Amino acid sequence: MVLIHPPREASDPYYDARAPDYALAYLDILKKSRCASFSISSTASANAAVLLLVSPDPDALCAARVLVRLLTDDDIPHRLVPVDGYATLQRIIETDVVGNDELHTLVFLNLGSVLSLPTYFTVPKCRPEFQVGRSSSPSASGAGAPLLGSNDEDEDDEVTGFPLPPKCSLHILDSHRPWNLDNLFATSDMMERIFVWDDGEVIEKLAAEAEAYEKLEFDWGIDSDSDSEDSGGSEDDKDESEDVQSEDDEDEDEEEGEGGQRRRKRRRLGSRDDDEDSAISSPRRRRRKSKKPKDLDRPRKLSSHERARLQGVLQRYYHKGTNMGLAVSGMAYLLA
Repeated sequence: MVLIHPPREASDPYYDARAPDYALAYLDILKKSRCASFSISSTASANAAVLLLVSPDPDALCAARVLVRLLTDDDIPHRLVPVDGYATLQRIIETDVVGNDELHTLVFLNLGSVLSLPTYFTVPKCRPEFQVGRSSSPSASGAGAPLLGSNDEDEDDEVTGFPLPPKCSLHILDSHRPWNLDNLFATSDMMERIFVWDDGEVIEKLAAEAEAYEKLEFDWGIDSDSDSEDSGGSEDDKDESEDVQSEDDEDEDEEEGEGGQRRRKRRRLGSRDDDEDSAISSPRRRRRKSKKPKDLDRPRKLSSHERARLQGVLQRYYHKGTNMGLAVSGMAYLLA
């Protein structure tokens, strides 16, 4: 996810000169349109490069009027389409977005924040990391639409998300709260295409939710740490006992095959065998010890208590109830 920051004064504690703001995001749209105008054919020029999907509420309509005026003054071909529900949104996506390679910018005005956009759309010609119909993501415990995902590598599974055109970016201007946290913190190839216009809430107020989401998303087990350690220890003990047993079996075979002469020979060379034994068995011991550093590369498994605490953080965010952030018309007005 690319977070678009509101304009800030240099004295603001959250000011970051490197962070993209509203004006820079709009200039990026203009740049893409200028580049597209040189690459598309004259017959394709009738297709709008910018598609505005607008919720039929006063705030979104005011924002749409400002953006349309800006795009018109900058000679950017665009279309404005009202969206009165999810069924209409799906129909518009199917007819005007999917397969429209000339489309480089898709703008949602006062809609999309409660959808799980990383699964609603997919990256074309690439298997998405998250797919609809799989196990739930950390946000599944909340009121927003959950991001459903899986690490299943079966290439025959069907992806139900809408493929976004190869060069298309999605801009979300939505004042409805709470956010579906998938749109802010999920890990997916789609996140590089999603531009969220923030009113300051994500940076200033959602640090705890961001940490909880990330830890839950990369939690790779359902057992406690103590269970993990016990199971890991039992596996090491099992490997060690198997190695010792195999060594004993080899010694017994040698005794049965060569009798007392072999035993006397081992006694005579006992001191030398002790030295060789440490050298021979050391690779086996090194192999057993090398298993532990590999575990450091894996994400840390959460304990049951820690997992419940983090899930509670996300649940409290969703259960705060619906509210409104900065009006999208205010965001658009800052560009005028």
